[in-house]
Amino acid sequence: MKTLILYGSTTGNTEQLAATLKDYLSDEGVKAELKEVVEVNSELIKEYELLLLGSSTWGEGDLQEDFEDFYDDMGNYSFQGKQFAVFGPGDEDGYPDTFCA
Repeated sequence: MKTLILYGSTTGNTEQLAATLKDYLSDEGVKAELKEVVEVNSELIKEYELLLLGSSTWGEGDLQEDFEDFYDDMGNYSFQGKQFAVFGPGDEDGYPDTFCA
């Protein structure tokens, strides 16, 4: 299954998590490509069957800034027949009441 790990990272934590996920998938025999969300367009999305989307959140659940344009443009992309999963780190120290909520 052609897999794309798509991430946005401000501090590097989500990027590190995406790379770890790629390594894990590789060990399991899944070839996955790793791309920053700012590098992606609707034509590239068509090439993949599985999309793994990685983003952190900021403030009180705001989307990571690199993902904002992608999110706004999602209505222009064809996701028919695609499978998805999402992942992201959380900040337990800064937001103990809402950590990964």
